[in-house]
Formats: sequence, C-alpha cells, structure tokens
Amino acid sequence: MGCAHRNASIPTGVMEGQARASVQVNYGMLLTEGRAGRVGFEVPVMGAPGVDGEVDDTVTGHLSGVLFVTPRLRFHVNPRSRFSCTPPEAWEAR
Repeated sequence: MGCAHRNASIPTGVMEGQARASVQVNYGMLLTEGRAGRVGFEVPVMGAPGVDGEVDDTVTGHLSGVLFVTPRLRFHVNPRSRFSCTPPEAWEAR
C-alpha cells in the first residue's frame, strides 16, 4: 500500500542503489590415494548475480552477474606422528 503526492518530485541523480547475492557450488573427485596422500580434482563454481538502478530524469535498471570457475588439482597429505621429545636431563647438558 502506498500513497503519492501530486506535486512530489525526486531530486535527479540522487536515488541509486544495487543489490548482490552470491552462491558457490563445489564438485570434487578423488583421483588416486597412496601412502603419502590423496590426489583429487576439484571444480568450485561461484556466481554473483546482481541488480542496480538509478533514478534521474528516467528510471533505469540493469541486471548483471559474474561467474568464477576455478578448476584445480589438490594434494592432501596423510599425517603421521613425527613427534620426538628429548628427556629433561639432556636439556641441562646443552
């Protein structure tokens, strides 16, 4: 519901705005697995559609968007225990 004034005016070039949203989808596939780690293929796809508009002598609006596709190979290392500790007696000898 709204109301309008017959002699209402909007200052030119003052009213403008934009809105954006983004979404990301990831696809991954394991290629091989060994003792050292796993190698996989990933394709993240991110899209950001948006709209912008301006009010001056006329009202104009534009739809726009951007799409990012970044395929990559990824190596995941298999962690192993590699912790070693020196006894406190050895600390004093140094």
